[in-house]
Amino acid sequence: MIYAVETDRLVLREILASDADALFQLDSDPEVMRHMHSAPMLNLAAAETEIIAMQHQRQRDGIARWAVIERDSGEFLGISGLRIVHEHRNGHEYYHSLGYRFLWQHWGKGYATEAATASLRHWFETLHLDAIYATTTLGNAASRRVLEKSGMRFVNEFDYHGHLETWYAITREEWLSYHSRSV
Repeated sequence: MIYAVETDRLVLREILASDADALFQLDSDPEVMRHMHSAPMLNLAAAETEIIAMQHQRQRDGIARWAVIERDSGEFLGISGLRIVHEHRNGHEYYHSLGYRFLWQHWGKGYATEAATASLRHWFETLHLDAIYATTTLGNAASRRVLEKSGMRFVNEFDYHGHLETWYAITREEWLSYHSRSV
């Protein structure tokens, strides 16, 4: 069975080997990867390897990014969700990190905010996490808006391997308070 979270317009589910072509389309696009710390994918084999890595993360940590599927059409839109970051960043290590990226054709439609909010809700309600964090490059204003619309708060800027990043956070208590105001 494929684990899934649904919203009005989206299905967030485990990423599958059959998503390789769509993931390659996403991660080979230089515009999509502009704010990532990796170069665009060069071939389908790289996408297949990335899917295996995400599946390994899920097995190891019990959590990994999800494929985001448009509910009505079944179309792959991007990826979103949480993963555990094992490296040291901004004074944190082994923390839950929210992330997302979408095919450029689907930018500006509210999908990232909808997926991010559903991810936060799901993991605060099912795992009762204490806090969830997110980072984005300083210049990625669209991603910063998604995080803020999802209820996360800006904490600080920090250097990550020579790149200026922004750090966002939300605690379980903040999520519950934010959610009760926005209902």
